[in-house]
Amino acid sequence: MSKKPFFTYLLWTLPGVVLLLVSGLLAFYDAGQSDEVLKGRAQRTLQQDLNRCVQASINKKPGRKIPGYCKACDLTYSESGKLISWENSQFLPAYERINLLKLIPQEEIVYYGNRVYLQLRQAQQGQTRVVFIPIYFDYGIENEYLLPHVFLGTLRSQFTDDEVRRIRVSTERMPEEVNLNTPTNVHLLSLRDVEIKKLRQSLRWWVVGIGSLGLVILLLGFRIASIKTISKRFWADMAFLPLLPLIRVLLWLTNLPGNYVDNELFSPNILAINFLAPSLGDLSLNIFVLTFSVWLLYKNLYVPLQNSYQKLVNRKVIAWGICLLNLAVCSLLLWAYNGIFDEIMLNSQVDVEFSNVFETSIYSFIILLDIGMLLMAIAFVIIGRQLVQLFRHNWYPPEF
Repeated sequence: MSKKPFFTYLLWTLPGVVLLLVSGLLAFYDAGQSDEVLKGRAQRTLQQDLNRCVQASINKKPGRKIPGYCKACDLTYSESGKLISWENSQFLPAYERINLLKLIPQEEIVYYGNRVYLQLRQAQQGQTRVVFIPIYFDYGIENEYLLPHVFLGTLRSQFTDDEVRRIRVSTERMPEEVNLNTPTNVHLLSLRDVEIKKLRQSLRWWVVGIGSLGLVILLLGFRIASIKTISKRFWADMAFLPLLPLIRVLLWLTNLPGNYVDNELFSPNILAINFLAPSLGDLSLNIFVLTFSVWLLYKNLYVPLQNSYQKLVNRKVIAWGICLLNLAVCSLLLWAYNGIFDEIMLNSQVDVEFSNVFETSIYSFIILLDIGMLLMAIAFVIIGRQLVQLFRHNWYPPEF
């Protein structure tokens, strides 16, 4: 125990407090942004991305990279107007509509059924270069393997395929929606039913990440301060023990972070068992808190419990009763573990057989980690003595 005052060691918590304040300010800033502000920001981002795509397509040279979101189709026509070469044919119109230059409308915006292109033309040494930038491309059929193309620029990574399918495209200007114009300021299209919540995710992940790091540092700071100043480490651990379960209960009651950030880890799409574990992320948090709490209890209570056990087993009748009780408790724990294991295997939407490790989802490894941690928590109960000696070989019993 150190003779320095408790508040001196509380300086260890200062970085955690600062990070929590930063996280709170970012969360306050996020809450203050209306959907209209986010739509306006998304519209400016899309317009800038389209302008960059146009400039990169016009100034295309060998060795110069084009933005990955720019799916421009590059066509070259001879002096007689025949198609002689093309690049990036993924979103090209039907060949019979582009094999001759005269078949292509000269307008800046070209419509082919349910497909919209931005057209750029350049004359090059007797040839004509035509660039089609696909803005909207719909296959016209409902198929889970055919994803409509909507120009979303750098925002595309924030949307899932299903969310892209739900976006509605209109060629009429809608002032309250996300609008996109050509570089000459001609209205191109409007996007409706855009998941505005997805536009908040990058900032919200910063809020969660900084807040989680701050909370960990804060708890570690309190832990260091209590160990350094409290004479009996047993009471320091017992004071620290309720914190994690209390934080977990508050997160569960407020449905955080699943209600704040949009991620499959906290979605029932991957795993959902019951109201206590509605997602894989919630299950992982529950198992972590359980394992840590059991380890902390056995780390501190093993020796007094062992001493009491040795006094009781001196009597044969009581010894047999305790043995039967231990057998019943161990059987009950293994039965509970088997039940949870079956529920995980039954409700998991990802492959947990690990037939091909290199193609296995990260969620499969998280499930494997959860199963291992749960088994470790049960092992602390069943074979507590060996595990205590493993983790704390120089442990001394607390003084009561």
